Amino acid sequence: MNKPFKWALHINFFVYAILLNSVGIVILKSINNYGVSEVQASTLELFKDMPVAIVSFLIASFVPRIGYKKIMVIALSITSLGLIQMWAGNSFVSSQILFAIVGSSFALIKVAVYGSIGEVTSGEKEHNALMSSVEGTFMFGIALAYFLFPAFNSETDPSAWLNVYLLLTGLVLVAVAFLARIPELPKEENSTPLSEEFSAMLGLITKLLVVVFVFSAFLYVMVEQGIMTWLPTFNEKVLALSESNSIRMASILAITLGLGRILGGQLSERFHWTLVISGA
Repeated sequence: MNKPFKWALHINFFVYAILLNSVGIVILKSINNYGVSEVQASTLELFKDMPVAIVSFLIASFVPRIGYKKIMVIALSITSLGLIQMWAGNSFVSSQILFAIVGSSFALIKVAVYGSIGEVTSGEKEHNALMSSVEGTFMFGIALAYFLFPAFNSETDPSAWLNVYLLLTGLVLVAVAFLARIPELPKEENSTPLSEEFSAMLGLITKLLVVVFVFSAFLYVMVEQGIMTWLPTFNEKVLALSESNSIRMASILAITLGLGRILGGQLSERFHWTLVISGA
């Protein structure tokens, strides 16, 4: 059962890579199509990231009790509704709603995926390798987004790009159908009260290694997302590329990041993770 479930983890992250990291593309579209300012368009990043942080923090203790597969199906189903409302709404407010939904759903997916990795792997090296592989798939999903969205652009119909959300809805439903054919991982039998689990989770912030990890992750995400989010707009406004080419050129960064993460997964199978991190 582990192999099909591992494939499901990759598919889920691939789907959300396209959705969640299309924010830079939608920012550019919002400026050009909906007439909002750069400052207004930047709120899409807030609508995307805040639900991820809040939902991840609040539901982390509940996910193993509910079931990883069930959580994934719920998140994907909610996302499909968000995609349909974006296609039908065709407004900046619709895009804000979309990213709030996608961010919240991705928080569920992320907790379920990372939690289940430990259940379907044996040993530290296999765990690290699968995690890097899943994250590498995520990066390639981002790269695909930069080619997928421009494919729906039309010089005669400024709303034609919204049809990409119908395709993405179909992709989400395929992921749901795939999960439906896979047995659920055994739920954790845990008699510990949720209040104690939540307190234990809060206690992690007192550990130096956790603090260093959180701080490092914060800096990495801030730099990576800051560049990737505004790269399409930079390419159009500063380099004077066409809208479609501005989006496509942004894929170079995503592709190299994906290659780096997959390489990191391979190296993690052969070397201790501290050596891999130090080398990077």
